[in-house]
Amino acid sequence: MTEEQKKVARQLGATEEAYSRIILTNRRSQEELLVKTEMFVRLLEKKLHDIGSSATIQNVVLRAHRERFDVEIDVNGKILPLRIREEVIDGLFEAGDPDVEERIARILRSTISLVEHQ
Repeated sequence: MTEEQKKVARQLGATEEAYSRIILTNRRSQEELLVKTEMFVRLLEKKLHDIGSSATIQNVVLRAHRERFDVEIDVNGKILPLRIREEVIDGLFEAGDPDVEERIARILRSTISLVEHQ
């Protein structure tokens, strides 16, 4: 632990060992959320390819406190914002819900086709 972390542990009244566990747990949680986000990006890219769209993913942010993914897709130079509930993606990644991929494809087809045909 750094001296700063030891100081924070003392201020919180935690032992260095307990505070180290908290830091490790937080780091692991962050890594898990990053992996989930990266998997979601790959899924979106695959679905865009599958529907024959030339749109590209510009940004994906997991807003864990809001329980959603904020997605920005570039469609012919226009940025299309999408919001997808985290529970939907968890349904696929954690429970293997077969309907999730089709729902994502349907969302992409319907929203992107509106922008592509403007």
